[in-house]
Amino acid sequence: MMLIVLGGACALDDRVASVAPSLAGARGSGTTADQPLSPVGAAAGAGASGVEPSSGVALGGNSGAVAPSDAEAPAGSGAGGAPANAASGSPGQGAGGSAAPEPELIGGCFNQLIANAGFEFGVEAWREIADTRDVVVHRSNPELVQAGVSPQAGDYLAWLGGVPNGEYGQKYASTLIQEVTIPNDALSLTLSGYAWVSQSELGLTPSDWAVLELLDPLVAEGPGALWQAHLWNELDAGPGWVYFEAETILVESFRGRTLPLVVDSRPDGNGTLDLWLDSLRLEARCPR
Repeated sequence: MMLIVLGGACALDDRVASVAPSLAGARGSGTTADQPLSPVGAAAGAGASGVEPSSGVALGGNSGAVAPSDAEAPAGSGAGGAPANAASGSPGQGAGGSAAPEPELIGGCFNQLIANAGFEFGVEAWREIADTRDVVVHRSNPELVQAGVSPQAGDYLAWLGGVPNGEYGQKYASTLIQEVTIPNDALSLTLSGYAWVSQSELGLTPSDWAVLELLDPLVAEGPGALWQAHLWNELDAGPGWVYFEAETILVESFRGRTLPLVVDSRPDGNGTLDLWLDSLRLEARCPR
């Protein structure tokens, strides 16, 4: 598992300036790995974008819809307290966990476009950028067990944020990046998955938040999001996994390109917003 440690403050403006035309560059003062980001294919990328929600692309779907009943978690302590155990899987399965699933078909119309979308192969196909801990973690991770969180499915999940700001204002961010290839004849894109949000301190101004978005690798600075599919903040905090889905039909600028899909924490409050993600899916609808 690749972990990149960045030192010092990670202010929002610094992170905007760090968006580079190539993912081979570093964010802030840290360094990045010299290995490919994803088996999907090589392409220019971009680091985490520190911009407010983009309004340039239409969003649709049920971005805040509750998961189907068989994926709902039991009632827990609510937005302000420690989250309850998830319905799918439990820490009691132990460190051994279940066998990793067979890889699914990746790429093309009506197929999954994200490799290792459930994180069951660890960090494979993803690039982690984190200040203090791994982003992709196993269900046996002691901090995860202490938080009372289990993966929505399988044995691994992505954990972003949840690291309190330092004594002198250091902001500890975390990011996952994967390059995904959009089919040439795509009519729309649908991005879905499960999210679990917890925030121990509410009502801060500014607040912590996190985003899931497709970036434009040709934009070196400033707003680089082609599509900000979802944003989470303290208003999304709750006791378990929640299904989300977003759709964009404006894909002319996406078609035939390999773009960085980025999930990024923004610790603009006190850094205590936790975002857990699992079972992601990005699918392109094309003419039949």
